[in-house]
Amino acid sequence: MGVTTRSTLDGINWSAVNRATRRQVRNREVYCPPISLFRWWARRPHALTRALLDASNLEPEDLVSDPFSGGGTVTLESAAKGHRVYAQDLNPWAVWGLRTALDGVSPTLLRAGIDSFWQKLRNSTSRYYATNCPTHGNGEILHTFWVRECTCPHCAQALYLYPYSLITLAGRKRNEKIAFYGCSACGRVTQRGTARRVACEDCGHELAGMREPLLVQKRVWCPHCSQEVSYRDAWSRKPKWKPVLVQRFCSYRDKQIVHFDEPTPTEVARALTCVNTPAPLLEKIPMGRETAVLRRGGFRKWSDLYPSRQLKVLLKGVKLANDPELDRHVRSRIQLAIAGAGEMAGHLCRWDRFHPKAFEALANHRFAVLGLAVETNLVAERGRGTLKLRLRNSLSAANWAQTHISEPNSRARQRVAPVEEPGGKARQCTIVAGTSSKQRIPSNSVRLVITDPPYYDAVQYGELSGLFIAWARAVTGRRRPWTVDLRFEAVPNETRKAGAKHYESLLRSIFKETARTMRDDGKLLLTYHGMDFRGWAALGRALHWAGLRVEALAVAHSENEKDHPKRNRNAFSKDLVIECGKNTSAYRAPVVVNASRRPEQRELLAAGVTIANHSGKEYAEMVQKFQQLTKRMRRRRIRVPTLF
Repeated sequence: MGVTTRSTLDGINWSAVNRATRRQVRNREVYCPPISLFRWWARRPHALTRALLDASNLEPEDLVSDPFSGGGTVTLESAAKGHRVYAQDLNPWAVWGLRTALDGVSPTLLRAGIDSFWQKLRNSTSRYYATNCPTHGNGEILHTFWVRECTCPHCAQALYLYPYSLITLAGRKRNEKIAFYGCSACGRVTQRGTARRVACEDCGHELAGMREPLLVQKRVWCPHCSQEVSYRDAWSRKPKWKPVLVQRFCSYRDKQIVHFDEPTPTEVARALTCVNTPAPLLEKIPMGRETAVLRRGGFRKWSDLYPSRQLKVLLKGVKLANDPELDRHVRSRIQLAIAGAGEMAGHLCRWDRFHPKAFEALANHRFAVLGLAVETNLVAERGRGTLKLRLRNSLSAANWAQTHISEPNSRARQRVAPVEEPGGKARQCTIVAGTSSKQRIPSNSVRLVITDPPYYDAVQYGELSGLFIAWARAVTGRRRPWTVDLRFEAVPNETRKAGAKHYESLLRSIFKETARTMRDDGKLLLTYHGMDFRGWAALGRALHWAGLRVEALAVAHSENEKDHPKRNRNAFSKDLVIECGKNTSAYRAPVVVNASRRPEQRELLAAGVTIANHSGKEYAEMVQKFQQLTKRMRRRRIRVPTLF
């Protein structure tokens, strides 16, 4: 086959793709249920990936590769279209999730295994959250609210670190009139209306307004003596927690009632039960850019993030999941669900006080230590983040795979190695854990590479996944495969002294290896956006050094602008799609496929044109060219540091 000169991006209906993407990013798991199997922090839209595959005019025998597979969008879409695919990622958590999505398990077998496991788990753990409601009789606790307690060094009195006086509204109905407030002086909860200021019904302390923050920049003022409490005394010591509010699910007179109330003495005693913790969860939380937030907040071990009752439930699930009678794929899926439920850490999860619901500890791509945390009953029949929901999602993913992935591919998927092995290979699908600087593909074999490298100012994947990896060690009983060598993570991190040069060096080695695997007529399609020009410069120079040339550029919608991490931020909701080929012919300027007058698209295209035309230049010259292209813009998203 001769070298093609036609742009792949030019054959895409970008308006249709962007419309499809906007629909999908608001509810991704509906369009592709396997993504709900495991949390990952950077998944490209399935509509975009599908369009790139369709426009590439692949032959049945052509091989698709993704050296930064992460959440597995490229692998899942390629498998659904019957293509051979090679996926590799440094992080074993992502590899486990992707292998599980493609394990070819029978939905019927999975349903039977899940039902058996769930029945045993409910029978052995439901008593931990069972309660006798003073108003309605028998019920179950869905959520327990914990407030952090510390002692003022000036007056020696206890104070409570409520971030706001308002803990939660009583319900989600419009114009809800009832709310629950916490008192920072005595810790007690007061139920009052929402229309006026409130005083604590126990000690009389006047409470702040519903939206008035109490701990601005983590500064704490004693409500008794009005002196400031040092950060060390308030946050850095080992946390002391007090249960102050519960959400119960009760059946009363043939009605199901969900309501909030102060915990009874029996409920408090059950919340403080003791548990034996396995070694992986007793390991120290490593110091890093994100994990430093936990360390500064007084958490030293992973087990510190969990109330003992919640930890007891999860460990009971671990024991039941290791039943040798379970099919190995069913066992792996249950283990993955338990490890994933670790993100519901009851001393770290937040609560939406105006739309009552719990948030996962990692929902905003960051660790956050607050004075109020929420423990979710993970064995409840209802609720966000519960094991029941995660197992149901696993079954939906298995049904999707059976429907959308062809039978030959299914047989191949069953030959992918178990999760504990360092790599897995199959005729149709190969999934490998490890740095993509070394890929297990022959030279000149890949027809199409679709990938999205970590953005320069991106998420600290290795540090955030440390919580899941600790649980993976606990549920599988193995340590060897659950290690991430962060020296090979292409993400800047000042704690590890990894900056722009480190980022560029890793991208160079990975793209050089990727170019080795590509055929002469092969294409590399990558998506990228970043708010630091050093990342763009590193990307362009890495492509240039690897012998890859930018041939075409397009802008595609990629993110939900309403996601919490993007609210009130001048962030990108679109990606630049960059098409590259091997640099085997004379230079040609890149084709700009969908030029736009909108500032966001113009800025992305300006960055793309800069790295396409000037990637062989020094950083200062690239900065000058980019600033020339964007000089008419009133407001830029991309920061331009002077030094690389």
